Amino acid sequence: MMRTRRLLGVLALLLVLAAISGSAAETEWPLAPEWSLGYVSWMYGPAPPDADAVVTELESLARAVLDLWALPSPSRPEPPEQTQTGSETAAAGDQAAKRQQFWAKPMLSWNGIEIPFLTVCVFPDAESLNTALRRFDVNGLFTKAPLIGSQPWVDRSCAYAAPAILAPLDRWRQVLVHQLAYWVFDNWLSSVMPASYEEAIPVLTANIPHEIHRMLVEGFAEYTAWALGEKENSETIAASWAAEGSLDNVPPPLFSEVGESLFRSMLPDPIPSDLPWWILEQLASWTDVAEKVESEWRRSLADIGLTEADRVDALARRQLLGVCARILEPVLTGEAAAAFDRLSQDDRSLADIDRFWETLSNLPTPDDVGWDQLALREQTYGIIAKSLDHPNLYEYASQQSTLTNFRAARDWDGYLALMIAMLRDGIAFWGL
Repeated sequence: MMRTRRLLGVLALLLVLAAISGSAAETEWPLAPEWSLGYVSWMYGPAPPDADAVVTELESLARAVLDLWALPSPSRPEPPEQTQTGSETAAAGDQAAKRQQFWAKPMLSWNGIEIPFLTVCVFPDAESLNTALRRFDVNGLFTKAPLIGSQPWVDRSCAYAAPAILAPLDRWRQVLVHQLAYWVFDNWLSSVMPASYEEAIPVLTANIPHEIHRMLVEGFAEYTAWALGEKENSETIAASWAAEGSLDNVPPPLFSEVGESLFRSMLPDPIPSDLPWWILEQLASWTDVAEKVESEWRRSLADIGLTEADRVDALARRQLLGVCARILEPVLTGEAAAAFDRLSQDDRSLADIDRFWETLSNLPTPDDVGWDQLALREQTYGIIAKSLDHPNLYEYASQQSTLTNFRAARDWDGYLALMIAMLRDGIAFWGL
């Protein structure tokens, strides 16, 4: 008889719920076409004309991720027969009833366990996803539980939440593969972990530094995307960090790149069928293996030659300059935008990073629309600080309140100075 395991919280991710805005009650709840692992939900409107092609590509990418790691495809059980009373039939057209029906899914059978159906929430573009989440530091998310927050698109359907991936159509393939990899790692670990260790897993992972654990999960997702041709190799960023730091003090903005290089250096050949559990076991006595793991990681990067452009990429990533530009996008001048674009030119230099920061000190006062757009973005860095365990969260809360007051008073000089200080102080925390 199949045993259902409690899925483990191995991913240090913010958790969100895929639901339609309660403020858009006039929009029909998008009871979506099924795919082999669950449902597809079209956010902010009906399915696009190429919906069938999108679902077909989703199926193909999910199969590719599973095939990469020689994993079987989940199987769907036969749906149980359902009967409706007269009152239930009358309520079938009600939005709440539709939502309950939407989330009340049976389980999938996979790799010896049962797992919930997976819902993929498709946003028209990254901007709509970022606006819905009120954060502009992500292009997609893998979620397993409702977000406790005030986003208007989160409503009472959270009671029926299931694992979900949020992905925008304009960055569909890379985002989807990365998020599918999180889902695979999580369920794979659940399926291969010895039953006797189910309750002991917190003890096991407690012996592994939190940062190392996170980097390996990120590394698995990054490696998966690279192996399937959906991202470029990021070893130059990891090598830049290896030239000046170590695994025990990696800045969180570099967790993905360093994590991928760490995962590569640890990946055994042949790959064991219980890979996630195998990795955790290798690190369970971290104090005993740290030196060896670090040595092998450095050896894997030793032959990578670094250019000035590579160092610019690494520092820009560490300073989250892409996030900074997205937060201030409503007021970026042509000069500031050009300074940011310079960071992707072949002849870029470290001086271009300083120039970008200089241009941010002279941004023009926004109009009312610009103020409203900034209001959507201004909490992003606080979310980053919280997710990366910044020690000064209370200070951030105070600054956030002050920033809101500046915006309410339309005090642009005060607002801009504090916003840039929050960005730079947050960056300074990581030792930059």
